[in-house]
Amino acid sequence: NVSYKRSDLDEIKDLWNNEFHEPEIHAALTSTGKPLWISPNIVVGQRRTFTWKSAIRERYDFGRLFGSTRVANVNILRRLAMAFMAIFIPVILVLRVAMHIYRKRRFVDQFVFSFPALVLISLAWGWGELLGYLTGRPAKSPQTTSTSLPA
Repeated sequence: NVSYKRSDLDEIKDLWNNEFHEPEIHAALTSTGKPLWISPNIVVGQRRTFTWKSAIRERYDFGRLFGSTRVANVNILRRLAMAFMAIFIPVILVLRVAMHIYRKRRFVDQFVFSFPALVLISLAWGWGELLGYLTGRPAKSPQTTSTSLPA
């Protein structure tokens, strides 16, 4: 969950006018000197319902979108190197969550219960990101489209 100053977003409106993708927005904001802040005091809950299929598809789609965005202006050797490193993405994602749980000492039971699902969706993301690096294109799926911000 992110909030932005409207004036900052207006400066980069051409970037999000059709679709809003956080990695692109964050890169554009930081490149113009706008700070991004993370607060460890905020706890966010989510109340979304997924089927297994929709959860896996969403993570794959966004992983592929993320990968394709990162290689938009990258030569083929760098793309291949990034694709090779993508093999480790699922492990990194799971370890990141595990380390966060360990540091905070919260939600340990939920983490253990959800571990198989976390591994599965991390694999989906990693596969999507790998293909995004190799193809340079996002997935052709309704999941990768997003709405623009209201005017």
